[in-house]
Amino acid sequence: MSTPPPADHQSWLTPQLTFSHVFGTVALTVIFNTVIALFLDAISVFNISFLVMLVISQCVGLSICIASKVLFFTLTPRWLPLKLLLMTAAILVGTFIGIFLSTLLVGDSLGEDGRYSSPQGQILILGLFFGSIIAYFFISRDRLSHTEMQAQEERLKRETAEKQAAKTELRLLQAQIEPHFLFNTLSTLLSLLETDTSATKQMLEDLIHYLRTSLATSRREVVTLSQEADLIRAYLMLFKVRMGDRLTFDIHLPESLNNTPFAPMLIQPLVENAIKHGLEPKVEGGHVSVTFAKHAGVLRIQVADTGLGLKDNAPKGVGLENIQERLNSLYDDAGRLVLNENAEAGLTVTLEVPCG
Repeated sequence: MSTPPPADHQSWLTPQLTFSHVFGTVALTVIFNTVIALFLDAISVFNISFLVMLVISQCVGLSICIASKVLFFTLTPRWLPLKLLLMTAAILVGTFIGIFLSTLLVGDSLGEDGRYSSPQGQILILGLFFGSIIAYFFISRDRLSHTEMQAQEERLKRETAEKQAAKTELRLLQAQIEPHFLFNTLSTLLSLLETDTSATKQMLEDLIHYLRTSLATSRREVVTLSQEADLIRAYLMLFKVRMGDRLTFDIHLPESLNNTPFAPMLIQPLVENAIKHGLEPKVEGGHVSVTFAKHAGVLRIQVADTGLGLKDNAPKGVGLENIQERLNSLYDDAGRLVLNENAEAGLTVTLEVPCG
């Protein structure tokens, strides 16, 4: 014996009762009813005009449709035997109501030559037959609609989980970069306190500016390129105090891109790698250039340095692998990270993401 499923089991016959769903159901029912009337008129089941047959077909078909919708949306059955029982009841009730309405509307036109003075019995049989076909069609349609809705919900859950994973990766990246950076900066400040108070003051001001900018941007899911460029500038100014004339830099951001939305903590690790692996180990230091450009719906960000370049089997650095993973999470295959050796010296890292 079949037993009812758990209470949390979803019914596949109770889709959302929206205007578009109701309109679509009624429109399809009217089309079915018209086809049935044409079919019955063609085989001459009743000795009545096509117009009368059309009225009867519409009354019966629409009554079955309304009865089934009312029963299912009111009772929302979950147990399969109950679904079938209610559908049978809806077909019977709808057929009787349709016969009653059609009799009121065209009763005088029924059996006008005496052959079918009382065709209600035939209408009942045909109503049950065609009503079952129509009901099966709408059951299958609603079940497919519910399956698609479930698939959409699963897709939304998966996308939400992926976004949450991207947020977690961002937090881990921040936790990895910020302490390392702050410890080195504070160590530099301690060493400067005894030798150069002016440089210490400048570095403290730059650190405060960096922290304020960082707190205002890096905790958000989306920032603007202007905010990101300001953060990078503050970051480079701190290294400028530490490295002195050994570090020069420039940032090229067209004014038209200032308010372009962008995911945070994608550019700073590139700049950090350029300094840590390219310029700091180099005796004479070098130059870092950060360039923003947009072409054909693609935002291209290049971080170029004149440092040591990418040596064979050299580690990529703390941020590059995290950046690649975040690009995959945020943009799937549309985000790219490309490393190219410069002709004279250093490395150029190009980051490309879609941009509306």
